[in-house]
Amino acid sequence: NARHNKILNDIEGYILRFEYTVRAGFHVHAYFFFDGNKHQQDMSLGQYIKDYWKKLCGGQGSTFICNMQKHKYKDLAIGMLHHNDQQMLENLIKTFDYICKTDQYFMFTNMKAARSFQISRVDKKKSNAGRPRKHQPSTHSNS
Repeated sequence: NARHNKILNDIEGYILRFEYTVRAGFHVHAYFFFDGNKHQQDMSLGQYIKDYWKKLCGGQGSTFICNMQKHKYKDLAIGMLHHNDQQMLENLIKTFDYICKTDQYFMFTNMKAARSFQISRVDKKKSNAGRPRKHQPSTHSNS
């Protein structure tokens, strides 16, 4: 249960995209967002989530961790995102085009009521602790 799991309980937000293809079958694309002050090792987190998923699936589930092959990605949007890394933020926003696509429909009887896209709600925590940042991140992409 994620509520009693120290690592999974630290997930700040997530995006899930459920898909079905003939080649891959039923699968999920998942983004997990963690607080970089608590967790810096993205590959270790990915491996932990993979192991947890396999345990939940009784060893039947398969996974692919993009973080393990991030050197293969031209526009990197994986790993630690620093608040002033505008390029990585723009790359991440570009990936949303794929994960938010609307052309996937479930034709399974038991999946008709399921949502193919899920996103967590994140409460914005305001804190005045610490020194203000010199550069505030922009959430606007030029593309």
